Amino acid sequence: MTALACNQDAAWGIVLDETYVYWGNCGDGVNANGAILRVPKVGGAPATLASGLVCPRGVAVDATSAYWTTQGPGLGPTGAVMKVPIAGGSPTVLAAGLGYPGDAIALDAQGVYWTEGAASNATGFVMKVPVSGGASVTLAANQQQPGAIAVDATGVYWIDAGSSGGPGALMWLPSAGGDPVTMASVQDPGWLAKVPTGTYWTTGSGVLTLPTTAGAAPVKLAASDGYAGGLAVNSQGVFWGDFVPGPMGSCAGGSCALSPGRNAILSAPVAGGARKTVAAWTDIADVRYLAADETAVYWTSLTCVMKASGE
Repeated sequence: MTALACNQDAAWGIVLDETYVYWGNCGDGVNANGAILRVPKVGGAPATLASGLVCPRGVAVDATSAYWTTQGPGLGPTGAVMKVPIAGGSPTVLAAGLGYPGDAIALDAQGVYWTEGAASNATGFVMKVPVSGGASVTLAANQQQPGAIAVDATGVYWIDAGSSGGPGALMWLPSAGGDPVTMASVQDPGWLAKVPTGTYWTTGSGVLTLPTTAGAAPVKLAASDGYAGGLAVNSQGVFWGDFVPGPMGSCAGGSCALSPGRNAILSAPVAGGARKTVAAWTDIADVRYLAADETAVYWTSLTCVMKASGE
């Protein structure tokens, strides 16, 4: 594995285009010391596209701009969806006054999509704003705990984590309109990816898929050894992070030290098959978000942006 950029300040969401890796640095999560950056896939000096942000989280990119959610300063409706030209320029606010924007963001030619988490049960939303700016649209309301989101030509997909202790759901809103559809009941859901071969998501113990075949039931694609986190899919494989905790460290003064454990990037064929380890290292829980192209998998850790062969 290769470090593309280190000494990052809480690296968060990650996304790719043909040439670059883009990510957000959250900073301290309170003050305006976060940033959106990019680095060439082949390596080189990172470049800052936007700075002075309060914890940019989910990141997306198209041919002209990078987009992200930011939680905003303080408590209450201070979050935003923003964009900046990748060729250079000033950030633009697409939507403001958001309550609890999620860590994920999705993009198509018409709009930017995101979820707003719930301050209490059944008060979350799925939202959209035009890529060029304009009024935000509520696509779905009264969601329990909406999180990861994806979009394709057929509609918008998201994970609803459900109420505390209860099952979550994989949800879908058809692009033609109508009411949200529950595609599958999901226990302990996490990250989400949608590709032509199917829909993939992580649970606490592995990766599941819902094939595109009509009436298909969810299938457990692969198990994790520890906690599954982060998810990316290309035409051949599914990639996810896996963390096996180390033993509890020493405790003093009412707090216990974190003990390093085994971190790994695991993969499995999109149609199912033998799991393999792409990369492994020892540290505290260290995999945040993943992205993949046809030759490599990329991920953010707390302080670095990393890359490993995905073939």
